[in-house]
Amino acid sequence: SFSQVEGSGGTVTGAGGTLTLYQTLSTTFAGAFAGSANLVKLGNLTTLTLTSVSATTGSISLMGGDQPQTQPANFQGMMLKDGGRFSGASAIDLRNGTLFIDNTGTKDHADRINNAAPIVLDGGRISYSGRSAAASTESLGAVTATNFGFSTIRVTPGASGSAEVTLAGLTRPAGSTFSVQGNSLGQSGNNSRILVVGGLGGNLAPVNGIVPGVVAGDPGSLPWPVGY
Repeated sequence: SFSQVEGSGGTVTGAGGTLTLYQTLSTTFAGAFAGSANLVKLGNLTTLTLTSVSATTGSISLMGGDQPQTQPANFQGMMLKDGGRFSGASAIDLRNGTLFIDNTGTKDHADRINNAAPIVLDGGRISYSGRSAAASTESLGAVTATNFGFSTIRVTPGASGSAEVTLAGLTRPAGSTFSVQGNSLGQSGNNSRILVVGGLGGNLAPVNGIVPGVVAGDPGSLPWPVGY
């Protein structure tokens, strides 16, 4: 386990097992995670920003970061920016924290997450940011929202640009709720779009044209729910 990781280079590697990182401060790490160990990031109200390619084939778990009941506008967790990628991650698990996929830095990368990695949102959030004057895109694996919290997928285009996230699938257990957010969500042109190519599973069948358990709106327009 590590109490903090930051710096301009280096590689953290492990063969099997789990690498646990407890962040007490928000830091930037330009090095990489490699090997097959599972990576777990802990620590409330801190963000770890990764700016290089990590080829680890283990799972990525984000446990904490946000505290929506006490600081509803303070989103924290893990950020992939500049050259930051998880090219071989086997799974993503987001629990009460935010995964930022950010193209506002030095690069607009269309493949920051392994497309085959399933994603679990357990009161977690995916926040995707496009680049100015660009048509930014990202494809993600199948997303499942659990019934233990209010989860969010947020897509924000850059100025005079569009942002589009494609999910391999989307599943919602009975009783769970999540929010999809974006600028003029779903409209063509320089707007936000969230597409599901593998169909809607688990209590997401539209009823009178409305998908139950899902709310949508522009980023920042929805109050943070205490319950669901």
